Amino acid sequence: MKILKQRRTKEKNQPEVSKWMSRFKQREMKADAKTSVSNRKLIHKLYGLIALIVLICVIAAGLIFTNASRVEETSASLDQSARFQQDFSNLVNELNTTSIKYYQLVSSGYSKDVVEDAEESLSNARTIFDELNQTISSDSSLHNYFTNLDTALTDYRSIYEENFTTIFVGDEQDRIAMRVTPVITRNLQVIENVNSRIVSQLEAERETVSQEMETALQTSSTVIMGALLILIIVPLITLLIFAATLKQGVTYVMNRIRHYHEGDLAFTQSKSRKDEFGLIDERLSKMGSQLDQLIKQSQSVATEVVNVVRTTSDQSDQQMQGMNDIEMMMQAFSDEMEKQTDFTGTISATTEEVSASAEEIQTSMQHMNARLQGVKSISVNGKDLMIVLEQTMNKLTDQTYSTKARIDSIESKLDHITSFIQGIDDIADQTNLLAINASIEAAKAGKEGRTFAVVADEIRKLSQGTNTFSNQTKDVLASLLEEVEAVVKTFESFERQTKQSLDQTKQSTELFETIAVDNEKLTQEQSEINQSVEQINLAIEDVATSVTELANGATGLQHKIQEVTNIIEDQGKRQEELTTNVKSLEETAGRLVNK
Repeated sequence: MKILKQRRTKEKNQPEVSKWMSRFKQREMKADAKTSVSNRKLIHKLYGLIALIVLICVIAAGLIFTNASRVEETSASLDQSARFQQDFSNLVNELNTTSIKYYQLVSSGYSKDVVEDAEESLSNARTIFDELNQTISSDSSLHNYFTNLDTALTDYRSIYEENFTTIFVGDEQDRIAMRVTPVITRNLQVIENVNSRIVSQLEAERETVSQEMETALQTSSTVIMGALLILIIVPLITLLIFAATLKQGVTYVMNRIRHYHEGDLAFTQSKSRKDEFGLIDERLSKMGSQLDQLIKQSQSVATEVVNVVRTTSDQSDQQMQGMNDIEMMMQAFSDEMEKQTDFTGTISATTEEVSASAEEIQTSMQHMNARLQGVKSISVNGKDLMIVLEQTMNKLTDQTYSTKARIDSIESKLDHITSFIQGIDDIADQTNLLAINASIEAAKAGKEGRTFAVVADEIRKLSQGTNTFSNQTKDVLASLLEEVEAVVKTFESFERQTKQSLDQTKQSTELFETIAVDNEKLTQEQSEINQSVEQINLAIEDVATSVTELANGATGLQHKIQEVTNIIEDQGKRQEELTTNVKSLEETAGRLVNK
């Protein structure tokens, strides 16, 4: 009766428990959804670190490019001034060559080769003059000097066309010499004056441009040095801070895993985190709480099963003892009936004794029937408890699958963090490439590039340090993955044990069903025994009426007693089998408790 009450109480509380579990799961899902959105500070820090390094690289590259452009512009101006001076020097040489050729013609006489050389020099001078004149603006100080040169070129062209296009000799040569010589002398003075002034002005401009270039180089060196120092120091500091945060997070999670490995499922962290490691720790905490609750529920259900099995075993022993008593009583009754057959003369005394024995048998049969009804009730209750236990084990299996899925989710997040570390490796490779390029440029620059070489070496060291940090982080993540895989294997082992417990629970249910069927058979056999006892009572009443009928009835009763004895023997064998099954069920329940 007590077991039936407990079962009814559990059936009443079952809907409330299921409602509470569903509400708890809904709250847990909402909380997980919120935390998955908000608690991602570590990933944000990693994104921020990458963005900061990229921004610093862009700014440094922009500063270096700006100063390099300025140096390049200054160098281009210096090259342009040098080319202008070279072209102007060629122009003066061509004009002087033309003057010399003209002097040679007026002093030595007409020569076709000299005339052609003079015409070629004059054409070259005009070509160079036109090219240089295009590069000079009208408001430039050189414009007036080039105007004088243009006049000299025009005079030389006029002298050539007027005097040297035809052959001349004698007096005509003297007249040409008198006309041409003053013009050539004057042009030579103009050319020399213009040359000296333009050369001095170009030298002054070149010196100014050289100073500007030197200033630009110094500024560029300072800016590049500062930018590279920032590029080294800021990423190094941020990487160290991020590495410390990552190390603390891994230690934080490993602390809980170590306590779980030691069996402390109720472990609580001394402080909480709001990043991904805090989310992992929160999921592990929920997982540990659920496992602790499931283990306690399993132990509670197993304890109840053991109690029920022990009660059933005690009642079975009592029933076995009752069957032995009945067998002894039936044996005594058989002996009495044999004496009644031998001594017919003592019919009255024997009839009274048989009547008393029949009443005692009927009372014993009623008592045994009541016990069989109790065993039947216990068997039904045991079967129901086994069904409830099977449902509980199924829920435990489902929760084990859910927990395993969460561990798989943690493993995927660790893979995601590994992909971010790979991104850091790519940045380190790019930094190393930048250092190599800087070393090449420094080698090209010579002495002026020694500073770049030092900075390039520092960048290369930074890249190597970043690679070392990335490898260490990968090792830590690999260790964490191994721990997660160990937890997954533990859950798989727990899943196998749960399946074994479920199979044993199903076997227990089948045993209870067998017990119920045997009890049905026992009840039917008890009914037959009651009918036999009623027939004995009728036979005793007939014996009181007629001695002859009593003798015949005694003989028939003896046969029926033999049948009852056989039935009782069969019942004893079945009861022994029932006792063996109950003991097997008790051992199974004991193993379930130990697990």
